[in-house]
Amino acid sequence: MSRHGNSRRNDNQSRDAQLMGIYLALEIAAAEESVPRNIPCRTSRLQGRYYIEEVLGNDTRCYENFRMNPHVFHNLCDTLRANCGIRNSRNGMTVEEMVGMFLMVVAHSTRLAVVAERFQHSTETVSRVIKVIAHGIHSLSPTYIRRRNVDVQPEIQSCRKWYPFFQNCIGAIDGTHVSACVPSSVRGAYRDRNNEITQNVLAACSHDMMFTYVVTGWEGSAHDSRILSDAATLELFPAPYGEQYYVVDAGFPNIPGYLAPYKGQRFAILRTMSNYGPLRQGQITLACFVLHNFIRLNNYHDRLFEEYGNAWEYYDEFRNPPHLTGDRVDVDMRSREMDALRNRIANAIWNAETRGNR
Repeated sequence: MSRHGNSRRNDNQSRDAQLMGIYLALEIAAAEESVPRNIPCRTSRLQGRYYIEEVLGNDTRCYENFRMNPHVFHNLCDTLRANCGIRNSRNGMTVEEMVGMFLMVVAHSTRLAVVAERFQHSTETVSRVIKVIAHGIHSLSPTYIRRRNVDVQPEIQSCRKWYPFFQNCIGAIDGTHVSACVPSSVRGAYRDRNNEITQNVLAACSHDMMFTYVVTGWEGSAHDSRILSDAATLELFPAPYGEQYYVVDAGFPNIPGYLAPYKGQRFAILRTMSNYGPLRQGQITLACFVLHNFIRLNNYHDRLFEEYGNAWEYYDEFRNPPHLTGDRVDVDMRSREMDALRNRIANAIWNAETRGNR
């Protein structure tokens, strides 16, 4: 009896041990299932460098993706190598691939995750690349955004419609609102008159469609005239001298050096700025202006420049002035001086066209 009881106890202990082993095995298996595994993600055969080679081999695809022709793209890469010290990365990423990522972001406001998938890199890598290229192109601004040293703009001198009437005009100045992404605590200052969150960018442009001066970073609520007043005090501002002047929008004061008229898409990221820091947003914005001038210098007959190049010929704000009654009262003598110049230009154009129609 005692021997039979011992045998039963041993069987029970054996079954308990087996059940405990099964339970522990299930627990271990469940724990292993809950541990995240590093599953390879960017494994496409069409890696970024191959994608770049493919796109650069077709003019249309290159222009649609990067907003420039292949030879301009290559010139930009060579310039960044020579002047900004940008090199291929240690893991084999080429400068061309880096520039392609940046241009895809600024040309189409493409999200980092989409660029990461297209070029088969992590979003962290893409973010670092955007930072490096934005900084590099931003550093080129003193070279590519500057005033031309000429007395009379060639585009004015060669145009019978505008010469000699605008022989002292050195360009145009205006403000443009660029999408901004800022903390909620300061959104009020960046809210423009259309209730959008923007930064107000002031730019000067010569008659050959080249930017000669750019100021970024002002809040969207800042008025253009305030930004110009501040910029005009800075040493780098290409101020008009002598009888020179800029044509400005009607919202600016009509003072010496700045002639206002009678009152009457290349980079998509400027419309939908991504969630970068304030410094990065300013760098990207100025980089777009640098790219504009770089494309103009490297491809004068770029299709967008060709499309918009003659638009200013149809600008009639000075050619068709309103009827002047003579009863305007302006207590600012500086404004009167430019008012008189504006009237002389309008009358000279009118008289020239009248003689031509006889």
